Amino acid sequence: MLETDCPECVCEEAKVDFAPKPESVTSYISTRNSTVATTLTIRGLGKIPVYKGDPTWISPKIWNFISEKAVLMRPSAIRICNGSWHEAHELSQILKNKGLLEEMTSLENVYVARTDPSDTMRVEKNTFIVTNSRSEVQPNRTVTISRAKNFQSMLAQWMSPKKFVQEADERFPGCMRGRTMYVIPFSMGPIGGRFSKNAVQLTDSPYVVINMRVVARVSSSVWDAIGNGDFVKCVHSVGVPRPVLHRLKNNWACNTSDIFIAHILEESEIWSYGSGYGGNSLLGKKCLALRMGSYMGLKDGWLAEHAAIISITDPQDQEIFVCVSFPSGAGKTTMSAMLPALPGWKIKVLGDDIAWIRWKDGQMFAMAPENGMFGIAADVKEDSGKILIEALKRDALVVNCATTSKGRLMWQGIEGTLEPEETVVDWRGETWTKDSKSFRPPAHPNCRFTVYTSNVANVHPKWDSPCGVPISAYIFGSRRPDAYPLVLETNNWAEGVLLATGMRSKVGSGTDRKSDGLVNDPMSMRPFMAYNFGKYVDHWLEMGKNREKVPKIFHVNWYQEDDNGNVIWPGFNENIRVLEWIFNRVRNPTDESNVSTSVIGKTPKSLNMDGLPLKIDLKKLCEPPPTFWLKEMAEIRSFVNAEMGDDKPQQIEFMLHELAAKL
Repeated sequence: MLETDCPECVCEEAKVDFAPKPESVTSYISTRNSTVATTLTIRGLGKIPVYKGDPTWISPKIWNFISEKAVLMRPSAIRICNGSWHEAHELSQILKNKGLLEEMTSLENVYVARTDPSDTMRVEKNTFIVTNSRSEVQPNRTVTISRAKNFQSMLAQWMSPKKFVQEADERFPGCMRGRTMYVIPFSMGPIGGRFSKNAVQLTDSPYVVINMRVVARVSSSVWDAIGNGDFVKCVHSVGVPRPVLHRLKNNWACNTSDIFIAHILEESEIWSYGSGYGGNSLLGKKCLALRMGSYMGLKDGWLAEHAAIISITDPQDQEIFVCVSFPSGAGKTTMSAMLPALPGWKIKVLGDDIAWIRWKDGQMFAMAPENGMFGIAADVKEDSGKILIEALKRDALVVNCATTSKGRLMWQGIEGTLEPEETVVDWRGETWTKDSKSFRPPAHPNCRFTVYTSNVANVHPKWDSPCGVPISAYIFGSRRPDAYPLVLETNNWAEGVLLATGMRSKVGSGTDRKSDGLVNDPMSMRPFMAYNFGKYVDHWLEMGKNREKVPKIFHVNWYQEDDNGNVIWPGFNENIRVLEWIFNRVRNPTDESNVSTSVIGKTPKSLNMDGLPLKIDLKKLCEPPPTFWLKEMAEIRSFVNAEMGDDKPQQIEFMLHELAAKL
């Protein structure tokens, strides 16, 4: 297809479009005029149509931002978005007619997109943090380190403001020619919430618009929440101005040879160019809620972490809340949607990916800032992912999965449900059947779904609480085939932070960083670190000091392998057996009848194995030899020396020395 037209830029006749489904009409609609399709004159750009929203709703401060970027990027029209169901339906139908979305006939309001094969994951190598001083992002070095002289940090990449201007000037001028610039008002956290963050994203991708209303809270009421106050400014373009004279793959516009993502911390600005993939284009998620959020947290005394928030309820209806921090692709979302194998136990989810954590009333509270889930669909199976599969039956967007002739979704792990006559169109757009010789993985390994948190069957009633919930434990997890324990309770908050600082894991499918071995991923935040690593770890240590109700810290590893390379622990719904032990440690910390104690921490003597057909050597899974921990401490020391330089907290050095001596 040669994309030389602009169907979504056509200014239709004015009509009311700010309306959710009739059953959820809100009271303020009648007080506002959304029938506007007007023309504004912007100095430096001229007359430009502005439609589907009333410009008078928007404060001069926000209009200055919109106008300035319109002059830079030169769109043909501006559309003011409102997050309504009608808006999403209209844009979805436009994209369906263009061949970018496929509607699943057997499901309710479920669409599939196939991207350009080069635009399928986060691009870490082109993601930058912009500050005046390099030391705000990367370590100071006045001492020699044991690594190469030209040491390249594997954490945040720094860029100077001067270099940013140069890079932006090579990409953004005129990048929206022939396209509509969509103005998306959104809130991370409940709109108007005390701890929520307001933002405005400009984008030329209608696909981004319909995804943003799921992962964030998009609404015209955000204009009121911002008023004349501050907001995060987000600028995104696929980098394909019209007319486009090259052939688009899968009708997907992107410019992956020139991807550029930058976070200007002091200005609260995020710029993204060249990619339509969610991790690079849905700027409220990783960019705002994690990178920008962690910097805000440093200044204001809270944490923004790559973690799910779940509740664990025992058969007696006693409930605790925990944060679960795993690297991408290691099972946060699957754990959030667990159907426990033990009778009477329940898991409920508040958020599957990001937690904002702060002290309140003497307890640590965690809030989920997102409105939806953006998870990996590939490998979600019927037996271990029933809740997720049910959630994908309505109001969902899926990218880079396969579809079948019977209007179903298809990916690795559920191919067995295919019927002999059922044909499959895989994520690359190629057609085959179950029995054909051309059978291949139906979905990209990073095949993603976007669903509303409220549509997930095990959602917790407090999932959208503006203050969050009190957490009793923080669970870190790694994907390691070696002897790292199945579960470990650390001796205290500080030592838990130390082990999290040295976390290593196999790389998941959500990033362009590839490695066959273990990669350091401190606190599961390696791709999302936004400021000096030494200060980040010190901030973690300070969060646990001089507090009475500090959450316990646990580390888990579901992925230990035997000598033949087989994963030993059954995982998935069976992980409730480990969570039961964690639950009991939180509820009865003085009861150590089921605890083995070592220098590093506490592990279970036994787990509830009722109904488990496997024979598990728990001692092997939970108690590695001291030599393992000596090597682990050496790895942590090497990593922190390299990545922290002179900014290494003294407490980290002290604990490394003390634990090594005890071992």
